[in-house]
Amino acid sequence: MVIGLENVYRMADDESTREIAEVVYDVLKSDLKFSRLFNIVESKNYMELPVYRGEDVDLIGWKQKKVDFIVLMKAMAQGSEITVEGRLLDVRTGDLLRGKRYSWDKKYLRQTVHRFANEILEVTWGIKVPLFTSKIAFTSDRDGNKEIYLMDYDGYDQRRITDNSILDLFPALGPDGEHIVFSTVRGTKAVLLLYNMFTGEKITLSDAGGLNALPAWSLDGQKITFISSRDGNSEIYTINSDGTGLKRITFSPSIEASPAWSPTGRQIAFTSDRSGRPQIYIMDAEGTNIRRLTFFGEYNESPAFSPDGSMLTFVQRTGINFDIYRLDLQSQEIIKLTENQRSNESSRWSPDGLHIVFSSNRTGSYQIYVMDSDGLNQRQLTFKGNNTNPSWQALQ
Repeated sequence: MVIGLENVYRMADDESTREIAEVVYDVLKSDLKFSRLFNIVESKNYMELPVYRGEDVDLIGWKQKKVDFIVLMKAMAQGSEITVEGRLLDVRTGDLLRGKRYSWDKKYLRQTVHRFANEILEVTWGIKVPLFTSKIAFTSDRDGNKEIYLMDYDGYDQRRITDNSILDLFPALGPDGEHIVFSTVRGTKAVLLLYNMFTGEKITLSDAGGLNALPAWSLDGQKITFISSRDGNSEIYTINSDGTGLKRITFSPSIEASPAWSPTGRQIAFTSDRSGRPQIYIMDAEGTNIRRLTFFGEYNESPAFSPDGSMLTFVQRTGINFDIYRLDLQSQEIIKLTENQRSNESSRWSPDGLHIVFSSNRTGSYQIYVMDSDGLNQRQLTFKGNNTNPSWQALQ
């Protein structure tokens, strides 16, 4: 699909508006390029295309460029507030397919553009998942202590969520965009906490035993699965998101780890060394019908389902390093996504299923990266300290 980008029309001729217009154009172009769904034609690269002046556009030149849709943007700054208008036109018919006007605080400029990019994805491809306003949570020691951080899908607006003198690890963003569950280390215990990012309320979900960690949400946000050593061995448990209904679902002398819900909520993939070495297994959500998924390599762990449930990523250790693999659950085809770049770990899918976020120490320290689901276009998102265990959720 081919989409045309006109210059952003400035509704005022001042320096602040000019700066905002540049940001609007750059963010929109970056969003559309990241999606992998468009070939982008920019009017500024073709002298024969008319300059957009905030009025109706002559579409003849765009038709000649074989463009399917064209995006028209306007922007203006008014003190600390900004106004952004976006229109999406069908080049063939000239019909207005979507029009939006946003008036927000200037600090939300990028989010404003992300929102209109979400509109474009919905109209052109029918994708209702708000990819460009999605967030990535992760653990970072950039400020000296391991804390939970949050950032935009493209690495912008990185901000600290927890602030204390103890270790906070393994964040999992909730589907509601309001809650996050993570482990916090208190002495010799790793306690599982549910945290409301808006109100600051904290609820302890599990603190028995020494270890309560590696949480994962069900797609509907009603349940959380995690590992706990409350009964002596590392086993997998489920609990309702309100803290009720704790249930142990594995019973094995082996080490069980890294549970992950399927999108349907009917299955959980996990890591177990019950065969002698860590491999990927899957079971029904009640802990029944356990079966092994991986049969190659001596050390496989950290499964993660794609949003449609057709794929599973996991990491495999070779020597001292890990690489990320993708397993097609129907065909059983396995594709290696990273290679010869030191250790690549903790892979998680994007909400639209076209991208994967992960951590890697390829630069010496652990940083968060994102790549296409085929392993291409790998891009670094964090640069300070060590950053690990990303969790990606679509937030409105």
